[in-house]
Amino acid sequence: MSIEDAQRAADRMAEELIRGETARTIASFTDADAPAPEILFAPPRAALREPALKQLHDAWTRIGGAAGAPPAAQAFDPLSAMEALPFVMLLENVGDGTDVVYRVYGRAIADRFGVDFTGRRLSETPVEPRIAAFFLAVYRAVAARRAPILTEHAPPRTVSVATWRRLILP
Repeated sequence: MSIEDAQRAADRMAEELIRGETARTIASFTDADAPAPEILFAPPRAALREPALKQLHDAWTRIGGAAGAPPAAQAFDPLSAMEALPFVMLLENVGDGTDVVYRVYGRAIADRFGVDFTGRRLSETPVEPRIAAFFLAVYRAVAARRAPILTEHAPPRTVSVATWRRLILP
């Protein structure tokens, strides 16, 4: 998949996810003989199995985070989610949302992936184009919907985890 094809795929998936639909996004995995991702819009706390994700969700909720009304970024106190910080990525949109910069790439994520992407654009990473398109589509959907999305998908074989579970917050 070329970069241009990945951008078009991200555009189509983002449009779908913004509508709260998932068929095309799931097909982007199954068509590549990969396990279908799980995608949960505005996940309740009970859907979060990992203590770090629960802590991050709780900290976000305490400062007023709710579907349709995310809190101001400066309201977030990192000390309120210390257990989650090694697993946190802070992203900044680039241009019209065709790319993101990893302003913070959590230490635990970097250790498991084998590379720290802090300061790098998603387009500059060795992430498979199909997965990069998925990431970008989910990031765009979270920003447009102004609500969290929980995703789970199989990582590349080179990554030392069975699945990536990600709570993406606006």
